[in-house]
Amino acid sequence: MKDHPYLFRWLMIAFVAVGLGAVGRADEDEDDDDKKKQTLEFADIEFFFEFNETDQDLGVQLNLGADPWNRLRIYDPNGKKILDVRGKDSLKDFGLSDLFFESNEPSFDEVSREEILATFPEGKYKFVGRTIEGDRLLGYKELTHDIPDGAVICSPEEDEVVDPDEDLTVSWQEVTTPAGIEIVAYQVIVTDDEESRFRYDVRVPADVTSLRVPAEFFRPDRLYEVEVLAVEESGNQTISLLFFTTEE
Repeated sequence: MKDHPYLFRWLMIAFVAVGLGAVGRADEDEDDDDKKKQTLEFADIEFFFEFNETDQDLGVQLNLGADPWNRLRIYDPNGKKILDVRGKDSLKDFGLSDLFFESNEPSFDEVSREEILATFPEGKYKFVGRTIEGDRLLGYKELTHDIPDGAVICSPEEDEVVDPDEDLTVSWQEVTTPAGIEIVAYQVIVTDDEESRFRYDVRVPADVTSLRVPAEFFRPDRLYEVEVLAVEESGNQTISLLFFTTEE
């Protein structure tokens, strides 16, 4: 990690597997062609930081929705293109409607928090796309550095052994720091560590600090991970996590 490859590795995501490629021609924006058609808005853009306070790592995530598209470009607040994606061959005409990616999340032992935040500066990010009909897609999303502290999980405790035949209450302390942040929700995720498809995932309002997980979800003699995510009004979120087991 001496050369900080994470700065570029996040661009090389699963697009390759579905026939998409990052394009490095920074001057090829095709705006003139786009203006021949109407301009539409992206249906939804979520672009935010995810901080894992337990593991001490940080990265960005994107959730994007739009009419079927075959081109997407993202520009940072300084006008620098940071992502350029095209649909090729069958995907060019068929298009995509949703996109999710999660960047590399180097630990702070490898890359400092300050370096990561400097890589993704605060400000308005511009999203420009093209639909399969040739219409221009346009949207903006404000990225902030307002990252909440992690929730302190009160129950269960780390490495606790619980009865799989009883409901489990996950509880945590309200997050109020650092100063200026505004928590809008908490997300609780309980996952079977051996079979991740067995996952209990619920989002609750900011005034809720506990959640009951029904006994029907659990199996005996299993290791489970519980995560509590504090979600800030900017969309930035912080994970706290621990592990517990169920009795045989």
